[in-house]
Parts: sequence; structure tokens; C-alpha cells
Amino acid sequence: TVVYAFNPNYRGNADGQPSFGTVTIKGGGDAEAAARSVLEIGEADYAWNLQVAPEVLGPMEAAGNGVVSVSFGGSSVEHINLNQTNNRADGDAKSSYLEGTNPNPFFTANPDLARALSLAISRDDLVTVGYGANGLPTCNIWNVGSQTSTNNDWCLTQDIDEANRILDEDLGYLDTDGDGVRELPDGTPLEFDFVTSTNAVRQSNQDLIKSYWEEIGVVANMKNESADLFFDGTSASDVSIWKFFSDIEMFTNNATNPDPGSYLNGWLIDSIPEFDNNWGGNNMPRMANEEYEEVFTQLSQTPLSDPGRDDLAIRLNDILSAESGAVIPLVLRGSVSAFGNAMQNTGPLNGWDSEYWNIQEWTREG
Repeated sequence: TVVYAFNPNYRGNADGQPSFGTVTIKGGGDAEAAARSVLEIGEADYAWNLQVAPEVLGPMEAAGNGVVSVSFGGSSVEHINLNQTNNRADGDAKSSYLEGTNPNPFFTANPDLARALSLAISRDDLVTVGYGANGLPTCNIWNVGSQTSTNNDWCLTQDIDEANRILDEDLGYLDTDGDGVRELPDGTPLEFDFVTSTNAVRQSNQDLIKSYWEEIGVVANMKNESADLFFDGTSASDVSIWKFFSDIEMFTNNATNPDPGSYLNGWLIDSIPEFDNNWGGNNMPRMANEEYEEVFTQLSQTPLSDPGRDDLAIRLNDILSAESGAVIPLVLRGSVSAFGNAMQNTGPLNGWDSEYWNIQEWTREG
């Protein structure tokens, strides 16, 4: 819990801003409880990041105590990371890049496996079950205007047959012992730990993905961790997304502005978290792709006014989203929040900035 107190030196005080003597923000709990506190119980004025299934959120709003607001940016993508480093290594080497000397036996430089896993997924089902109108199926990490790629639209159509063909013919990952699980040529089964945060929507999507992958002979052991540990930026917990001690993880992150540079640099080699840098950096899957590095350098040297930035952004997205074998985009999420009926002047959500961008103008009536 954080309490912010009125600042008498704020520049807007002469105009009566802000309207509140204190603002109290509470974290913890889960998205459903946060939504309920505004929409049903009326004990809070505002709730943020409501990843709540539509059949649950809809009746809450129907109670009449508040309204749900949704805004789409272009980078809030629920996605799967495939660990490119050896999460089964011992000691400090576990999930550490080690200058490329510690590869994952399944996923490193294996885009065909990622493609098969991606093709097996019905993103339409994920949206229907988990998001409704608050989500859109996507094959891209970056979905912004003219920089949105259409090169990966093959993923929008679930194709179990093609996924099986890739595994059979292109990779030779066969079920040699007839137990329903494919193996690598050395006999190692395609069985993975798949972790995400504890959230009803995420667990429902995990269940769907598990069932799809069973159809192609892949076993996913589904796990979920409390959000305060999973998203702990200090990485004090071994289950944090930065340590990534599992095979597969699923979550959403997003850019803070519509230019691709400051976001797509998060998948450069020098952004890989590992033991030696105290798990700092945002390249959670540990992707190391030479072309990505080269294209990003071109992007960083191209003026903002140059229309060629669109092509560079699309190329970076395509490497990341479809060719690296490191990331599988799933759902473009809307920014979903709830406001109590008494809240006024909250303004539109823009999908990019903090939702507190104009909090000095918020008022409570009645």
C-alpha cells in the first residue's frame, strides 16, 4: 500500500488541482478482486490491468456501480517465451547466456519447433475464452499502424496437420516408444515446464494450449506463480520472469511510446538477464540473433522522419515474432480498467501512457 499526500507546491493548485488530499494505491491480490472492489462492492474508485474473463467482468459491470474502459496500444501482447539458454544447467549457469555457450537443448536456434508450437494454437479460442472484446489474435509483438507486419499471418489459422508435419518431416521428432510424446533424436521427450502468473484468464489459456500441444505429441507441465513473485523486478525469487528458470513462460509487457526503438531494443544481446549482471535486462527469452542486432543498428541510425523506419520495424518484428524461435505472440491485449461511477474527468485511456497521466484532473462527485 502506498499513500500519496497533497503537494501544496504543485503548479496546478491555483486552479484547484489536484482534487484529493491523499491518493491510496493498493497492490497484491488478483485482477478479479480488484475489479470487484470497484464494480460490485464500491470500496475503491479505480482498478487497473483487469485481465478478467469477459463472462466474469460483464456481470460485474452490470451491477451498475462503475464502468469498464478499454484502450488498445500496439505492443501489449500476451506472448510465450521459449528459453534459449539451458535452464537445466547447474549453479550459476542456470538460464545464463554465457556468451552463447549455454544453449537450450530444445529451443536455441530452432524456429521450426517454435513454428510447430505456434501453428497448433487457436488464438481465436484464447481470445474467446480469456478476453472477448478486450483482446485480438496476433502474430506480432509490434502492432503499430504502418509498422504492423502481415508476413506472419499464417499463425492466425490453427493447423494441427502442418504442425505435425513439421515435427515429423522437417525435424524428425518422432514418438518412437508409442507413449504419445515425441522425442529428440537422442531420446529426450518433448516435455516442458510452462509457467505464468496466477490469474484465471492465464490458467484458462494455459489449459487450452496444453490440449493443443497434446495433439502434436508435446507435453506441457503447467505451473503458475503469485504475480508479486513472478514479476518481482529484484529477481529475489527464483520464479521471476528475469531469472526464467523454466522452459516456457507467458506474460505481457508493453512499450511506453509508439516509436519502436525504445521497445525493440529489449531483445538485443546486451539486454539478456543472467547471473553475472544480477538478472538485469529485458531480453527474457535470451534471444541472440545477429541479423536482429544489425537491423536494430540501422533503425537507431535512421531519422524519425524517414519512412524507411517502417520497413526496419517490420523486419525486427518478423525476426523476433516468427524467425528466431524465441517468442510466440498470442493476443494483443487492450488496456482494461474500471472506474467507479463517482469518478469524473478521468479522460480517455490512450494505450501508451500511464493511466495516471491526468490524475490531477480527476474528481469524485458525491
